Amino acid sequence: MKTGSIVLLRAYRDYSEHDNNPNSSNSLYEILLSTNKVAINNTQYQCVILMHSDTLYGSGTLFMTTNRTFIFLDSKGRSKIIDPTSKPPNFW
Repeated sequence: MKTGSIVLLRAYRDYSEHDNNPNSSNSLYEILLSTNKVAINNTQYQCVILMHSDTLYGSGTLFMTTNRTFIFLDSKGRSKIIDPTSKPPNFW
């Protein structure tokens, strides 16, 4: 299975290079453009695209920011910056 970060990067690249609407969904997740802002440790991150899932890695939303930082927000509202060098669970 492709990881969420790879799916988001591809969807955003397709959107920015070819103006293809990335909004899509399947039985596992939904991808949408985003204007959300997420605050973590007094730093505000501007999100550009998100992937939401109720089934993968629990329930939560993976955001990609304008500087390609990935943030996971779980169903309880806890947020975590995803380290790009880590080996993530299947959703990230």
